[in-house]
Amino acid sequence: MHSFLLFFLFLPEWRQALDRAIQLMHTGSAQTEPAFRDATSKAAAIGDGGMAKAIVSTYFSLVLVRQERYAEAEPMLLESLSVFERNPEQAPGEHIAALNNMAYLLHQTGRREAEVQYLSDAAQQAESMRPVDAVILVPILGNLAMLYVERGDFANARVILERARAHETDPRVAQHRFRMPLLNAASEYHLERGELREAREKAALSLRIAEQSNEGESAELPGPLHQLARVELAMGHLSAAERHWKRGLEILRQHRSRDYPQLASILMPLASLARVQGRGEESEQMLREAARIAELSKRTSVLAVVQHELALLQASRKRYAQAESLYRSSLALTASFIGTRNSEYASCSSDFAVTLASMGKYAEAERVLREAIVTTEQIRAVPDPALAGLLHGHAKLLLKLKRKDEAKQVEARAQALRDSGAVGALGQTVDVLELK
Repeated sequence: MHSFLLFFLFLPEWRQALDRAIQLMHTGSAQTEPAFRDATSKAAAIGDGGMAKAIVSTYFSLVLVRQERYAEAEPMLLESLSVFERNPEQAPGEHIAALNNMAYLLHQTGRREAEVQYLSDAAQQAESMRPVDAVILVPILGNLAMLYVERGDFANARVILERARAHETDPRVAQHRFRMPLLNAASEYHLERGELREAREKAALSLRIAEQSNEGESAELPGPLHQLARVELAMGHLSAAERHWKRGLEILRQHRSRDYPQLASILMPLASLARVQGRGEESEQMLREAARIAELSKRTSVLAVVQHELALLQASRKRYAQAESLYRSSLALTASFIGTRNSEYASCSSDFAVTLASMGKYAEAERVLREAIVTTEQIRAVPDPALAGLLHGHAKLLLKLKRKDEAKQVEARAQALRDSGAVGALGQTVDVLELK
């Protein structure tokens, strides 16, 4: 303790002030912002070309982003990055942190293309450090992998997860919150491929680390809770999934504003469960709130899923014209943002086909459902539990169109899947990503 005190006393005044601010930040103290402003003032007085101020601003910006004060944080980060780029050897760790914080800001404000670039740059710089620091690299690779999964780019997601494999077992991160983004991304990757056991294992470990790393209901818990809930739902554990989402929603409402982007990601599946359980009005209320947040935060992919769920709700009320319009809009948004080769597009297409059939539009319903089946088979490493139901629905549509021989072949495939135990229900799950 005595040697540490001596070391602290020999630190520059601005650095001592920064360390105090960081300690306050980790405790959630109301004195965090004044402490950072004090450190900024002291750092600005140093004649070092702005390097000390850039380092302080990198940490301070994260506080502002978490408080949704994006307009204040962005110019602060841009100024810091400019200083770091002029002096690449002086503070490589803080430079990487600034790139990662800018990516986080861009994520929160819906600017995904730029987010990819900043995260990629951060990862490249972190991997070029000698020696490589797992504490810096692992969370960045986790964020980048999740971003690729959200975009339906599973090939790149897998590459990133492989790049992280050698570093995530480093004792400094193996059981630390720095590993959580990587675990959540790996869970989502396995979930999309239908590998539910692996998906649950990763999500459960992420939540366990989060709970061990924090006292009380920390604002870091909703991300792992959301991921585990998604896996539980895919496994048919509805009550467990709902419990995790409700806990996450309560934490977010306690720690974040009513416009916080990730609120939409938890409201969505809760609305889906309410609809399935016959609570239509409650479902619609949550969906309207999720839509407002998604539009405000420019979350195209979330807005697409909101419209998908609203379409299911309208279809359940036999308002097929309204449902059709919502389905077409949802599919267009998903296609524009992450393309057509992903589970959300396939799920929305299969639900849309049901509505088209209810409207007597059998030819279009058959085409849409056939494409959904092909996509589902392409993106899954193991058979989708809903595939037997999709094939059975396809066979019924083929019969409507007098294509009996094709219908017989498709129904035989559906029966083979039922005999194997791979069965599921249509229109009961909706994929929502994006909760970090």
